[in-house]
Amino acid sequence: MQKRKHEDLEALIHMLKSFDEKEAYDLFLRIRAGVDTSLLVEQVRHGSMLMSLSSQGSSNQSQGSLGSRSQSS
Repeated sequence: MQKRKHEDLEALIHMLKSFDEKEAYDLFLRIRAGVDTSLLVEQVRHGSMLMSLSSQGSSNQSQGSLGSRSQSS
């Protein structure tokens, strides 16, 4: 349990250092509001994965539509 808490705190510090200022500030506000650190780390990681998957999907869709346009030309 202690090890997990320590890892979560390290993850939060890393996130605060690596996020842009707006995202870091939003994260800081959630910490100040008392959101559980484990829950917060999990939410941020899942949110990041979803954003990554979403951007990959958008990229694949636009490549697919570009490919179909060039074939019909």
